[in-house]
Amino acid sequence: AGAKLMVPASLFVIATTLFGTLALRFSCQGVNAFPKGSVAADLFNAATAMVFGMSVVALIFYAVASFIMVLVHYYRNLFTDEGYLTFTLPVSTSSLITSKMLASVLWIAVAAVITMGCVLVYVTFGPVPKGQLIYEDFYREVGELMRIIGKEITVDIVFFLIETVVLVIVSVFGAVLQAYLAITIGAIVAKKHKILASVGFYYIINMAISIVINIFTSVFLFGSSEFLETGTLDIMTGTASFIGVLHLYMIINIVFSLIIAITEFLVNRYLLKNKLNIQ
Repeated sequence: AGAKLMVPASLFVIATTLFGTLALRFSCQGVNAFPKGSVAADLFNAATAMVFGMSVVALIFYAVASFIMVLVHYYRNLFTDEGYLTFTLPVSTSSLITSKMLASVLWIAVAAVITMGCVLVYVTFGPVPKGQLIYEDFYREVGELMRIIGKEITVDIVFFLIETVVLVIVSVFGAVLQAYLAITIGAIVAKKHKILASVGFYYIINMAISIVINIFTSVFLFGSSEFLETGTLDIMTGTASFIGVLHLYMIINIVFSLIIAITEFLVNRYLLKNKLNIQ
């Protein structure tokens, strides 16, 4: 069902990106169908700038709306008239939450790939000087940067990149589960204005988690400074170093985020099984 919203939205933003890229290319290359300095030429330049600006706005809106769309689908599927049918299906509550979570993360990932692809199209084919098909200077700089990184890369950096990817994945699942929990609480507590209540509970849950994370970060940074002073911390080499503290911070952050996500899943499952009353 999410495809009914996401596929048209994705096709639309791809189309607007192509038009925006063409407008940017015209602007950068000084392409104009009218005599220079004329009112028509000025209007043409303004039109190309407007098309490019609107395409960027559409892309930003798409990136944000993709997350909202999957949450709307969750709400409609469980807490509207569709909920009667959903909860009569011969599946467990855990399977129900898991299937919707995986579908949501999949569409969020698709939206992220499309967004990054659109940005790449802008950069590659937009600000291109006359006589060039693509923005060669950009790729030349990227190639030089990759060569520098290739010379400096170490095992620690590889581990850090892996930890970052894992943390991002866990955080995306956690963000979806946090929103699911807020929607469930809002639907249970509020007799009317359930969506508004869900938004309120989302901010309350987010604030509570932020407070815990800030406390954890403060304690960790204080402890890390003590470790560095005493020379007793580096999980990679056995000596005190910044990268050792960074590895430990990332690992603890991953575990902490995973615990929060699992807790949100379990609380949501309990509420759906024991407190929800579809009317």
